Amino acid sequence: MYTRTRAISGLLTAGLLVMLLAGRAMSANTQPTITTLTPNTTLAGSADFLLTVDGTNFTSTSQIYFGRTALTTTFVSTTELTATVPSTSVALPHLVGVFVYNGPGTWWPSFPSLFTVTPADPPILTSISPTTVVADSGAFPLTVTGSNFLSTAVILFGRTALTTTFVSATELTATVPGNLIDHAGAVPVVVTNGPVNGASGPVWLPVTPPTAQVTYHIPYRGTASSADIDMVYRLAPGAALDLTQPVTITLENPATTTTAAVPVYSLGPVTLTSQTFTPFFGKGTPVTFYEYTAAGVHLRVVPKDTNEYTVNLDADDVDLSAVTLTAPVDITLVIGGQTFTDEVTPETGR
Repeated sequence: MYTRTRAISGLLTAGLLVMLLAGRAMSANTQPTITTLTPNTTLAGSADFLLTVDGTNFTSTSQIYFGRTALTTTFVSTTELTATVPSTSVALPHLVGVFVYNGPGTWWPSFPSLFTVTPADPPILTSISPTTVVADSGAFPLTVTGSNFLSTAVILFGRTALTTTFVSATELTATVPGNLIDHAGAVPVVVTNGPVNGASGPVWLPVTPPTAQVTYHIPYRGTASSADIDMVYRLAPGAALDLTQPVTITLENPATTTTAAVPVYSLGPVTLTSQTFTPFFGKGTPVTFYEYTAAGVHLRVVPKDTNEYTVNLDADDVDLSAVTLTAPVDITLVIGGQTFTDEVTPETGR
């Protein structure tokens, strides 16, 4: 009886062993395998991208792992899966093991396939548009061109990182806020692909003075009457004035909520006469300027390089009794067919 029981027990044990081995063989046969990854490399700092995994024995429960990160996987067929790899997984250069797991109840995941995250070449900035802006002229669109731009590239305007739109590997755009060009000068523009992939060299953006920058000077004499006026206009490059046209200058106290504007002084329309100054003994370059002279009034306009102009007005014995020495006045200049209006606080004293 004991021998027969042992024999039956042995047969059952052998059967269970055969079944177990068969199950392992079945599981081994259905283990997923990876044949190709598309793509199998990307640049560090790249944006999210679609990864396609080709292989065998994939199921509707299969999931792609990008290193330790389980990706939301789309089952295409038993031989193809897809998933989106987030940019955070490729922020730095490194090698990543990609494998497929068919889920609980299956035997083994696939053997890993290597995915390479390589360092990117640093960006190269060749040009910017516009090439110049006027100070305090408000926000403006900026376009930069070059090469090796990544989709995560950022334009730096001085020390400020701008919200950047990736157009292509050779073009980026951004809007520069108006407060970043409050003052004249020059601002470096740089493109960065991130801390790992480096930054371009700078291209400088000149910020020119406003279209009409006015200094309005009243020599202080104890009262605001019978004073001189000394104004200097610096017109931005590109103004291109036709100085054969009449010139008009007016000053007035600005209107308020309770009072209308009060005229203070006006000149014109007057016609300018061309003059040429030749340095003594022929040393230096002759200078051409335009002026108007009358009793107590001298107006001079001097063209500079690149269509920049300086306008000086000296007017004597002007009744400025209505002017508060610390309050601004509105100054309007009509010259060369263009009109420039500014609210300016006078400087007083010598």
